[in-house]
Amino acid sequence: MSHKSLFPHNNIQFRLERAKYEFQNARSQKKEHSQIEKLRVHYAKCCLSWVFFHGGGEEYLSEVMTLLRKPNIDNSIETTSLLALGHIGRGNPSAAENQLLKIKPQAQENALFHFALAFTYQELHQDKKEMLLTMQRACELEPGAWEPHFYLAKGYLKKGERQGEVAFIHRAMYHLINAMELDPNAKSNPELIKDMGEACLYTGRYKEADFFFHKIMRISYFQPEIDQLLGRVSFYLKKYK
Repeated sequence: MSHKSLFPHNNIQFRLERAKYEFQNARSQKKEHSQIEKLRVHYAKCCLSWVFFHGGGEEYLSEVMTLLRKPNIDNSIETTSLLALGHIGRGNPSAAENQLLKIKPQAQENALFHFALAFTYQELHQDKKEMLLTMQRACELEPGAWEPHFYLAKGYLKKGERQGEVAFIHRAMYHLINAMELDPNAKSNPELIKDMGEACLYTGRYKEADFFFHKIMRISYFQPEIDQLLGRVSFYLKKYK
């Protein structure tokens, strides 16, 4: 299956800077409105990709809010869903839900809408079941996108850890593998690699867990968590040697 990501990922730091330059340049040169708006949305997507998948910080969320809160921005499904994700990232799921309710009737077949809506169930209503169902719907609506699989796997991984149910861990692994197979960029995503390592650890695949954790052990923002996980893996490898 060919992949169709919801967000840009490849060379994301370069693309982020490039998107910013192209958008600002188009505005300064007073290009056609449609071209400016297309570049605006692309720049916002790059910012959200950086935050939700590549470790970007608060300043990029602020940029998203500035880009998409302008009074001349349309209320399309795409821009409203992106703005909602900006609110989610800034810890304001209530504002996100208010945005999404505006477009809910016409957005039932839109993957990006369901992707954003899933976070409101998780962050605002603490409804884990509805979060999983809604993220699953995003997977179904855009089967070539790896991002819903990534967050669906996170949901199942947490549920499996919390309830001690290996079946949920296996579901998480299924979606993590789907994400990796759908897009080569996913294979190098540190957060996804960490989740795969944890899923392997909880299902007794200690050598595989060791492999995944070693791939990201030098990434500073994962320490000391990775050191702790590697310690557990080392214990089990020695125990069952």
